[in-house]
Amino acid sequence: MNQAPSLIHAPPLSEEPGLGALSLPGYIKEVTERYRDNEAVVMHHNGHVIRWSYQDLWEESVAVARSLIACGVSKDTRVGILMTNRPEYLSALFGTAMAGGVAVVISTFSTPLELEHLLKMSEISVLLYEDRVLKKDFGAILSELEPALHAAAPGAIDSPRLPYLKHLVSLKGVTALEGSSPATIASSLNWNAFI
Repeated sequence: MNQAPSLIHAPPLSEEPGLGALSLPGYIKEVTERYRDNEAVVMHHNGHVIRWSYQDLWEESVAVARSLIACGVSKDTRVGILMTNRPEYLSALFGTAMAGGVAVVISTFSTPLELEHLLKMSEISVLLYEDRVLKKDFGAILSELEPALHAAAPGAIDSPRLPYLKHLVSLKGVTALEGSSPATIASSLNWNAFI
């Protein structure tokens, strides 16, 4: 006797027509194969234009994934992304998924207390952050939250206040207001060194 499909006896999702990729890495791979040379991202900043094709986005995401894996990111590791809308935000998001991690997107509007709470409660072990957004200096904010960040070497953070945080990676802010340079943290790698 033939039974009609049910929730218990349904075909696998991968066999359903028209579903497409079932993961973020699968999605970006599928889109890259289809639109390889088309523009994926365009950002205007200070008279300069940054343009990434889908192939560029794929390659940048793979580079982030490799760097995260080198930091110990694996299945279910929480990776915090504290950035504005910029190309690296996308490569961080897709790269985290490619490495098997869970992207925890943090608003740049977060207050220092909210940021501390989010870092603790979401168990972020790697934080990819934009050093300065408008008047906010995230290096200074992180240093105030945990002064021990200045004493630690990159990748060797050991903080009772932020117990899960092991790696900081800072990216030069594109929306920083003119004036003083952002605070640097000894335990933080810059984006280029990270990649």
